[in-house]
Amino acid sequence: MRIKSYFVKSTGEALAQARAELGEDVLLLSTRKVDSPLGSTANYEVVFGCPDADTPEASANAAATGPEPVAAEAAAVAPVAFKTASSRPRMNRKAPAADLEQLRSQMDEIHGLLLSSGRPRVTARGLPLLDAAFARLTKAGLSVSLAGSIVDGVAAALSSDEPEPNGDTGQSLRWYEEDRLTELLRAEMNKRIKVDSQLGVKGSGSAVAAMVGPTGAGKTSTLMKIAAFQAARNRPVRLLTLDHSGLGSRMQLQFFARKTGIAFTAVETPEVLPQLIEEERLKSIVLIDTPGHQPDAEREKLGAILARCAGVDVHLVLPGYMSSGACREAIRKYGIFWPVKLAVTKLDETTTFGTLASEAARAGLSLSLVADGVSIPDSLHSASIEDLMAIAVPEQAQQACA
Repeated sequence: MRIKSYFVKSTGEALAQARAELGEDVLLLSTRKVDSPLGSTANYEVVFGCPDADTPEASANAAATGPEPVAAEAAAVAPVAFKTASSRPRMNRKAPAADLEQLRSQMDEIHGLLLSSGRPRVTARGLPLLDAAFARLTKAGLSVSLAGSIVDGVAAALSSDEPEPNGDTGQSLRWYEEDRLTELLRAEMNKRIKVDSQLGVKGSGSAVAAMVGPTGAGKTSTLMKIAAFQAARNRPVRLLTLDHSGLGSRMQLQFFARKTGIAFTAVETPEVLPQLIEEERLKSIVLIDTPGHQPDAEREKLGAILARCAGVDVHLVLPGYMSSGACREAIRKYGIFWPVKLAVTKLDETTTFGTLASEAARAGLSLSLVADGVSIPDSLHSASIEDLMAIAVPEQAQQACA
């Protein structure tokens, strides 16, 4: 690891310098206030670190020798919004992405140990709420690097604020700070965690959505909840299923469609999917269920066919209790379908979806829907930054700022 200290007027200035010199993935190791030497305006010593491979020098060496296999894998799984099949890069599943993920996990662990064993991050400024937010976010599953960047962004914004007078009591200043911190935390989360609950691709003039993901993640139940909610409107709904791996989900959809009067079609061969979508998209909301487990060849075939269908809103569906490593593997595996959103299910079986929110941010996916029970459609709601704010900010602070 490469480590460098910066003597600066504010943490925001240090962060900008570190990213310029060490790269975007820098880790904040420590911050301390220092007495400015004669002729200097520095108020803080801020220490950053980064893996040697992330330095500009290493990047230049890598450019000279050619891309590493893991770089090809990272480029392959990065979601791209609805390009044509011919313009999409080929996926390289043989690249050793596990090595890169192991390195990232180790860096997160080292960063967490350094932060937990060192000086408090910001209590010297009299703002323990930020320390509490950082601790709550990491406990809820956000990666140390993401939680740290959120809190660092807040600290940087605060450093540029004009100092407020204390007034008659310290209490008024404390509540002012909590109000300001809550506002800044929400803004920093919005910068780093994307949320998009719109059904369908913006500008496509229709609502066509497909759910992809592992068996048991909740794709079929999520589709039924969406269908039940949309069926209350004037526009009809058409359910399509491509899942022939077992009769369970197919029969479940058939029974649901018969009971609700929603149109249902079992698609026997994926080759007819583009035509079915084109026939239905202008007169119905089209919801597509896909198999969870498939051989690689069949999954690639279905992914290529779905890619030819313009304007399909692809959601990766994962349970809220999924571990970070399993989530990354699912994002890699189902990247063949080019999902742009992540729907979180089974939140009633866990306490938070911080891990999935963190992995969605890492992969560039937008959080879309959250399901927290079996009730149709009541246990489904749009994802929101407020779901994460409830984790980051103590309850009394949220009440004070309401």
